Amino acid sequence: MNEQNKKTLGGLFVSLTALLAAAVYLLLGFTVGGWHIYWVVFLAIPIMSIIVDAIESRKDIVAKVTGIVALLCAVIYILVGFLAGIWHPAWLIFFAVPISGVITQIFARSSNTPPQDQQ
Repeated sequence: MNEQNKKTLGGLFVSLTALLAAAVYLLLGFTVGGWHIYWVVFLAIPIMSIIVDAIESRKDIVAKVTGIVALLCAVIYILVGFLAGIWHPAWLIFFAVPISGVITQIFARSSNTPPQDQQ
């Protein structure tokens, strides 16, 4: 399979995931009625995007780590909010996204710099 077909297939998976998530959300909302709870099915879209990007190696390591940390922060925020009811201070977890991006960028740059001549 050539590179263009692989990218097209990955985009198709992400698009189908978005369509499926919307259908599941509407189905659950109309049949069961838990609109305020079932919006979490939309987390399947960034999950699929992260998986496709990792398989296709489209993004550099900084973008991959930042995407994974952002998704983990959203999941942890939702779990803490629903299970413990601590919505207000729990939003601070989202500071981990830019912090992880900066730290990953520092390590990526330090590993890509050529060694300096020692004199």
